[in-house]
Amino acid sequence: MMSTTIVIQMNDVPTMAVELFAERTGQTVCAVQSQMDRGTLPFTQDRPRATRFVNIAKLTMMCLESNNDKPWLA
Repeated sequence: MMSTTIVIQMNDVPTMAVELFAERTGQTVCAVQSQMDRGTLPFTQDRPRATRFVNIAKLTMMCLESNNDKPWLA
């Protein structure tokens, strides 16, 4: 069985401000916050009511693992 090694080089920091993520993805801040509220967009938050940041590192891993069960999509 062949094994694949993937190396990810993060050009940005592993977290990103909601406003910047919204701008880079062509969404509104409200849309990004809604995705965080629904649990579809990973985020970090130090404590309740603190500022939330999009967890880019986790999002990258989720994307890489999303089609592991569908090799024809690779």
